[in-house]
Amino acid sequence: MEDRPYPGKPHKLRDQKVVDTVVIGGGFAGLSAALDLARSGRSPIVLECSDVVGGMAGCFPVGDTQLEHCYHHIFPQDGCLLQILNELRLSHRIHWKAAPVGFYIDGRLHEFTSPIDILRFSAVGMLDRLRFAALPLVAACTNTPRDDLGTAEWLKRIMGNRGYDRIMAPLMQSKFGLPGEDISAAFIHGRVTARMKTRGGCKTREKLGYIEGGMGVMATGLAEKITELGGSVLTQTPVTRISNPAAHRFKIETPESVFEAEHVVFTAPIIVLQNIWQKDDAAAACISAFRYRSLICVTLGLDESPGSHYWINVADKDLPFGVVVEHTHLLDPTYYHGDHIVYAAAYTDSTSPLYLAEDGEVLERFQDGLDRVFPHFKTASIRWTRVFREPSATPVFSRGYANRLQQLKGTLPSGLHLAGNLLTYPGSRNVNAVVLSGKKAAGEILNEARS
Repeated sequence: MEDRPYPGKPHKLRDQKVVDTVVIGGGFAGLSAALDLARSGRSPIVLECSDVVGGMAGCFPVGDTQLEHCYHHIFPQDGCLLQILNELRLSHRIHWKAAPVGFYIDGRLHEFTSPIDILRFSAVGMLDRLRFAALPLVAACTNTPRDDLGTAEWLKRIMGNRGYDRIMAPLMQSKFGLPGEDISAAFIHGRVTARMKTRGGCKTREKLGYIEGGMGVMATGLAEKITELGGSVLTQTPVTRISNPAAHRFKIETPESVFEAEHVVFTAPIIVLQNIWQKDDAAAACISAFRYRSLICVTLGLDESPGSHYWINVADKDLPFGVVVEHTHLLDPTYYHGDHIVYAAAYTDSTSPLYLAEDGEVLERFQDGLDRVFPHFKTASIRWTRVFREPSATPVFSRGYANRLQQLKGTLPSGLHLAGNLLTYPGSRNVNAVVLSGKKAAGEILNEARS
């Protein structure tokens, strides 16, 4: 399989087309749902608004290969994702590497990979270090917290006030734009227990994987398999309106076409549904209860490595980003003609000055920040840069999220199914979880057909 994006074309059919299922969104939730439906003899049509499939894991060309717009990796416990890669005969392209972690706070970069590193973390006292080091074990031995319990209350019981305030509170604020009191403890519990599995229990080093050619190789393979089985994947095809004129029948409109379908799988951010679905007031109220955070991610190709860590959490509010990822610690720079690939990313609001700034200003601020994190970073080492923005990168998993999700589902008409990162709660929000949500939606449709 070549390292190339799926060569989908915008749909140009101007008359009405009757299909059994329309999947809205060509990310991994939509592609996995369509694949399961196609395997069961249906002919799903995937409608993707952009020019490539893959969603948040969509890629751009770097030389003769591809690279994601924003950092991605594979966890050893991602069983569903690894099974799909095996079925697409891509397993041999996975590279597994130890992934050293750093933590930047108070102008200093600390090692943050192993329990020993945590015990040496001088930004907090020894008792706070011991309590933080115990967090994964405590989380693994406890049930998922109540949906209405805030992260701050739950973590302070385990870590203490100072440990929480110094380590976790800045990361919560950076990621979600809310204090930890408002973020669901169930979500953080799911994240912590997932990372515990990645480390193999009490092993000291986390191992992560990356597929040679990028996640776009997998997205292309899925799209081609769907087409081979009788489905369709159409890029550059935004949905402008969804209506439900009759029971078990949906009308899906695009700028060029009208589709009529018995089922719809909606995988885009739920706030998009607010604008295109002809719904009642109850559904509108439920949708408006969900918030999203935007993402701005800068990718740099450098002629030398700036540091030794794969992942660095940044707990310094004076820096414009919250995480730095040196991608080429997972896949060697030789795959990118010697370029060392570094991502720096910030979660923010789509109306924030940073998100709305010109690319040149963003690059200048991010480069200044990298210069502070890496003392030996040289602007002259930059070969190329890219700025990526995603207005709805992640739902805000605030307290009561599960209840709001259940209320939303109760307002949806029969035949309209949801998938995507909206449904990964309270587990870890990664590609494997998104794939599972798509497969679940397909299973609901197939079960309805059997009943």
